[in-house]
Amino acid sequence: MKKIVLITGGSDGLGKEIARVLKDDFLVIILSDKEEKLKRTAKELGVDYFVCDVSSYKSCQDAFYKILQKYKRIDCLINNAGIWIEGFLEENQFEEIKKVVEVNLLGAIYLTKLVIPLMKKHKEGDIVFINSQASLTYKPKRSVYQATKMVLQSRCSRSFRLLISAFLIFIQER
Repeated sequence: MKKIVLITGGSDGLGKEIARVLKDDFLVIILSDKEEKLKRTAKELGVDYFVCDVSSYKSCQDAFYKILQKYKRIDCLINNAGIWIEGFLEENQFEEIKKVVEVNLLGAIYLTKLVIPLMKKHKEGDIVFINSQASLTYKPKRSVYQATKMVLQSRCSRSFRLLISAFLIFIQER
């Protein structure tokens, strides 16, 4: 049986391209909250899909349990979903800032939280955090996006790695 790879933000951009590259060797499942685009992409690539708004823990949980019901496991989680807003911090609206933090940071944390017990049970798994050059260089009109990517890279993925490496679950930053 092919290993099961779950990709957040899989309906377009980098997530779609990751799915395209992996689909021949893995059973690929893509997630997105954009249902129509998600359906088109899944059909185009020949992969499975589930609608999921990663900024909502309930939506992540619902998608996770539907995937488990259908496939019984997830071998690799690729935390790819990400959004950004442009403008100086003081110009950004609170709701926009909140959404960027929820998608870029909390979404990755929510799904990682859900897959860890499953991967521990199977004593294997891979969790990949897709990062951005934005976490390495400063662009003044992308401060919120950069902050979320820096936290994801420098704190979350590294602390998760320390907690679960004994269970043969591997965390990677890309």
